[in-house]
Amino acid sequence: MINLFIQKNILRCFFIIIIIFLEGCTLNKNMYRDPNITTMHWHQHQQNVQKIMQYHITGKLAYLTNNKKLYAHFTWEQSSANHYSLIITNLLGGTELQVDVQNNIVHIIDNKGKRYISNDIEKIIFQLTGMNIPVTNLRQWIIGLPGNAIFYELNRHYHLKNLLYIHNKEKWYVYIKNYDNRIKPSMPISLELNKDNQRIKIVINKWKVK
Repeated sequence: MINLFIQKNILRCFFIIIIIFLEGCTLNKNMYRDPNITTMHWHQHQQNVQKIMQYHITGKLAYLTNNKKLYAHFTWEQSSANHYSLIITNLLGGTELQVDVQNNIVHIIDNKGKRYISNDIEKIIFQLTGMNIPVTNLRQWIIGLPGNAIFYELNRHYHLKNLLYIHNKEKWYVYIKNYDNRIKPSMPISLELNKDNQRIKIVINKWKVK
């Protein structure tokens, strides 16, 4: 009888411990999902990113469709909110495109040294390379901001995880797969942009925030 009583008490204590543990997990989960906490952390991260006016990025780019596969290296430098430059080089190190944008005026030099001026960076890049790249919003995505996305989600660190962007009836699905947490604030180092049969993969090798 005594042994049976002891066994019952042990089982009862065991179940109580399990219930307390599960309730604690549920509480932590609900705390994580608290929209007020999420909003606070996300807004703070956005504010920290928006303070950055100058940065320098080097990385790799893959442009993949059913009919085309292009691979390149790139250097992206922002000097101010209204001035940035982009240099695209092939795998052998030859310069394919030099882009300089200031106050929405685009200056481009192609791999033959020919110069172009435009006020539509996405249109002129498509005409010269055949690549459809949403550069204007990519400027925001590459630093972890949603730009003109109509929907976006955050990861467990309250950083941008994925988004949906629609332009001219085209749907772009953007995924930010990894961040460099050694930089403050954390910055994306792996992105993928998908539209129909088109994929753009971006890997950032080095961030330099000035």
